[in-house]
Order: sequence, then structure tokens, then C-alpha cells
Amino acid sequence: MTLNHIEIEKVEEQYKRISKWISTFDSPQQWNQFCRDVGIYELQNCYFHSWKSLIEHYPSFATYRDVAHLGQQRIQKLNWLINVVPYGAGSSFIGALQSWLLWGTVLNTADRTRNLWDNDFGPLMTQPLDAHPENTTVSSTRFDAVEIEECIQDMLGNHKTFHDLSQKYYTLLNKGLIENRALFNECDDILIEVTVHDYYIMFELMANSRINLFVDVDKETFEQCFFLATAKHNGTAFKRWLNKQGPDDFDYNSIDFPHCQQSWKLYSIVKKYLPKMYKLNYQQFVVEQDYNTVKQFINRTLKVKDPTESQIKHIRDELKIYNDRNNELVENNDYERWKKEYQLYE
Repeated sequence: MTLNHIEIEKVEEQYKRISKWISTFDSPQQWNQFCRDVGIYELQNCYFHSWKSLIEHYPSFATYRDVAHLGQQRIQKLNWLINVVPYGAGSSFIGALQSWLLWGTVLNTADRTRNLWDNDFGPLMTQPLDAHPENTTVSSTRFDAVEIEECIQDMLGNHKTFHDLSQKYYTLLNKGLIENRALFNECDDILIEVTVHDYYIMFELMANSRINLFVDVDKETFEQCFFLATAKHNGTAFKRWLNKQGPDDFDYNSIDFPHCQQSWKLYSIVKKYLPKMYKLNYQQFVVEQDYNTVKQFINRTLKVKDPTESQIKHIRDELKIYNDRNNELVENNDYERWKKEYQLYE
């Protein structure tokens, strides 16, 4: 397919945003290495003429031709703020702490069943509204991240293609445009906050997107958090693994060993290359309840310079309860055996 004059103008407008994102990398060499690590080799040395060629000739980039036909001015107004919290690293509990800080919600950490907070809370790093520039609004749009994350995992595991993933992103972008259509004439910028375990890799090719919160862990902690999530959800597959006898005759797909592998692969790439607005060190925050880390967390949540001592103490106390219960789950659910079997599976 050859683009006509009007289509080329639309693609040029689209590429302006993409080139701005590419320029955030330290060098063209780093960008190329990033593309190789993700496995989208055709994006190396991505200048306008090569971007135009991808859209014209590569089936996997046909979606971006469709995106170019959408209102680029409206796409430019959407700012996707993505919170990246590894599976089991406490995204919902972070949200619960913030709910207490923002609205005085009662915390019942000591009584929480299996230390599980899912579906009740989530990180709220864009709050409160008055912390943002004038004529900016925070969208009420919310997304279920699971389907896209599964597609990302399959892409990194070579079961699905970048075309499959970009189709999911296209649906996501369209939903953002449709659900916020009433705001475009009123606002200069619309903030859409999304919390994920697996980052929306290359979503920046479609829309303004940046990491708003990044919970920083090492590989060992990443794996332990994944184990905690599996134990907390306490599905029948995990029970079968817990009660199994001997190393053989067990389907490790059922307790998501491949998911853990692919998630770590993507997390490592994101950690290495992409800029973050706010890094929250898991070890310092959850495990150590470090005073200054907690203070910064409250500062980021409330957008205040000086949190009160009572606020800091309460968050630290709740984090200690949460972490102690996590440690109990690790000790009581045979984590050492899980770790050995996972290392063999790798």
C-alpha cells in the first residue's frame, strides 16, 4: 500500500510524538538495543522514512495507519500515567494506604483475610486534582489490564505477535478517546491512570504514555512477590502443588511459572531503559518501613511538603503488619521448595 498526500501528513503528525519519545533514550544505540531486547527489530533506526515504510509495508504496523487517521490533537491531549507494580508487590495495599491518607478510610490490615486487598483499592498517584496544572483533568476511565498483560506475556514468549498486541492497544486507545470525548473541548490535558503488573510495552507508539509509579525490586524479591500472589489467591492449582509428592507429574503452567518468567523479562527491560516519575523501593518501603521512604510516599500521595509524624507512624505500623503477614505466608507455604522448583524450570 502507498500512502496518499493527506495520509502522509497524518503519519508525519503521528511521528512527531513518536520521535519525541525515542529522543528520551540516551542515544540511538540505546534505542536500538531496547528494540532488540523487546524483539521488535524493525523499529531500529526509526526515522520518519522508515516509520512510513513500516506503516506501508509491514502487516504488524497497519494498526498505526488506522491510529494516524484518528484525531491526533485529541490523542495528544490524552496522557496515560502507568503505575508498574509487580504481581504480589502490594499494588492494592498501596492503594489502601493512600485511601487512608486521602479520605480517612479505615485500615484493617491485621484482620485482612490472607493479606489480600485485590479489587478494593489501587494506587492513586494522580491525586489530588489541585496538584496538576490549570485546565488539566483526571479521567474517571478505568481499564481491566489482565487481557492486555496476557497478550504481552504471549508476545515475549513468541506465541503472539506485535500485531496482536497493537490491536489490543488500539482498542484501549479508542476507549480512552470515546469515554473522554466530552472533556476534549474543556481541557488542555486529560490524565488517565492505569495500574499494571506488566508494562504496556511500546504503547508510546500510540499515545503519550509514561511511568507514573515504579515499584522497584530485584529478581529474588520479584519471584518472592509472585509466589506471595499465588499463595494469597489460594487457587486449587496452588493447593495441588503444595500437597504434591515428589518432583514429577505436575503441570507448572497451572501455577504460572511461564507467566513469572515472561513478566520478569519485561520488567527487567522496563527497569533498564524507561524513565520513571517516581521509584518506590520495595525493600525500603515494605520490608524495612524506612522513615524517609514512607515520608516521600506520603508526600507523593498528598502532594504536601511535610507529612505529620502521626501519618508517618501509622503508615509504618500498617506496613509492618502487612510485611509480617507476608513473611508468615512465605514460611507456611513452602517457599523454599517453590524457589528450587522454579529455578529448575528456568
